[in-house]
Amino acid sequence: MVRPSSTAITIVSILAAAALHATEGMRIPLERRGSASPNVNSAIHGKLHKGDETFYNQRDHSFFGKISLGDPPQEFKILFDTGSDMLWVPSAACTSPGCKGKNLYDGSDSSTYLQGHSPFTIQYGTGSGNFSDGYETFTIGGITIKHQHFGAAFYLANFFDDQNFDGIMGLGRFKVGGTTNRANDPQNADPIVLPLQNMFAQGVIPLNLFSFWMNPLSPTVSNQDLGGEISFGYIDDSRYVPPIHYYPLVPENGVGKTPTFWDIAIKDVKIGGTSFMTVNHPISAIIDTGSSSILCPSSAFTSIVKLLNGILDSSEGLYSVSCDLLESTTLDLKFTFGGGDDFEFVVPPKGYILAELDKTNTPTGRCFLQLEVDPS
Repeated sequence: MVRPSSTAITIVSILAAAALHATEGMRIPLERRGSASPNVNSAIHGKLHKGDETFYNQRDHSFFGKISLGDPPQEFKILFDTGSDMLWVPSAACTSPGCKGKNLYDGSDSSTYLQGHSPFTIQYGTGSGNFSDGYETFTIGGITIKHQHFGAAFYLANFFDDQNFDGIMGLGRFKVGGTTNRANDPQNADPIVLPLQNMFAQGVIPLNLFSFWMNPLSPTVSNQDLGGEISFGYIDDSRYVPPIHYYPLVPENGVGKTPTFWDIAIKDVKIGGTSFMTVNHPISAIIDTGSSSILCPSSAFTSIVKLLNGILDSSEGLYSVSCDLLESTTLDLKFTFGGGDDFEFVVPPKGYILAELDKTNTPTGRCFLQLEVDPS
């Protein structure tokens, strides 16, 4: 959800936080939402193998799971976002269009709610929100942690009105820092601790790590009614083809400060045999599960559009390309990251070119690049 810093490329990937595996931990099934591309119809509903959660199987676009806050529990559909670092849900006090149709949190209905300090604002690349500060009992995947810091939104930008989730659970590197004073006891300062750190500190997961598995829509892939899974405390060996590749994080501003994102250096980016590493300074990639587009420097974007004969569609604000490119075997987008081996992570054309569908789920014959220029 967060736009990256300048000259960063955002990609969606599997994130593994440690090279350790465990037999204990928890696994959360994810829902899949259809793409927000032009003229894409409402999603087709079904059931997950685990539990009774609905899924959206029209397009691979974003992935959700469920949490609850409070006692008695209030349930919310959450976007798990490695590009941000805060947990929030919409509040019953919210009257802005961005909260319309969502499950709303009401602290007065919970026996475990504790009011926090002053309100705060989060600015995403797609819109902002204003939040009251608090602490609650937090449940996910059948386990519960106490005294979890969160935000209750009393304003959400219009962008959130069209999103099929209630709130966001940030899984990025903690960068807010400092402490928060409880409103009813200003002398009692608490450190802000994110859910993952609380899970580990309270002993409900064996290791301080998480991993994503996203189940792509494909006739050759099994379990199409399962959008994916997020695992806390372990890495599920059945969900990947070894080996796992590990890369060091890029320090903030490249000057040795603690990294603020899951940000890794880019060694090379190319399509087919054409490299787009044309900038004369280092660039990096933010591993962001909350984004469905690839953001890149303007120079690389211009070169890619030229290579693929993209034409700006002013009505959509996107670049259209020939749908014949979807079946190309020579136009794979390849990433090589720095600080590790020279393994190439390959994104086929169907991973960065989106075919438009009409209301009957039939291709219209128009296709668009899922690449954008980094606006920062």
